[in-house]
Amino acid sequence: MHEELHAQLEAMVEEYNQQTTQMREAYARLREVEALATSEDGLVTVKAGPQGRIMRIDLNPRITKKLSASEISASIMEQIQAATADVTEQTHKLMAPFVPEGVDIEQLLNPETDFGSALPTIGTDTL
Repeated sequence: MHEELHAQLEAMVEEYNQQTTQMREAYARLREVEALATSEDGLVTVKAGPQGRIMRIDLNPRITKKLSASEISASIMEQIQAATADVTEQTHKLMAPFVPEGVDIEQLLNPETDFGSALPTIGTDTL
């Protein structure tokens, strides 16, 4: 009995160590997430980094000859939305393996979310 319990504990520790390593690797990759979005006409390019932070906006020098100020603004906003959506998708893919079933990953990764409220309640009847 003692040997069986010891073996189970060793297996649990090994699983914990593997999950911890995987989590550390995922968090390291989160710091490297980037996305580029370029308008169809090639006049606007936006680069978003971790957490959707805008890192760079590139405007083609021809942009003022081809688009009005409001069109430039709209194109920039469109590329910002595309780049940040791509970063969000990459983030979800990286973190999905660590999110328990029944937990809304969108809510969990939202910086304004109270972490405790994002987790499901587990009753003693489910244990």
